[in-house]
Amino acid sequence: MNVLGRAQPVYKEFEGWDKTAGVRRYKDLPASAKDYVRALEDMLGVEIAIVSTGPAEEDTIIRSKLALD
Repeated sequence: MNVLGRAQPVYKEFEGWDKTAGVRRYKDLPASAKDYVRALEDMLGVEIAIVSTGPAEEDTIIRSKLALD
């Protein structure tokens, strides 16, 4: 609780993007969506291995072999 009590929120705004449902390759994502994924990776210090782009099971981008292990 002591650590959480000292935490300060960081708000960052990002460009939006249109629908991505059906996109199954990372290179086909809108540039602003890729910018968002990269920003999350930088903030979290980890590689994002799976990106879901819509409600269907097939609307999934596997970016890393780590996701398959």
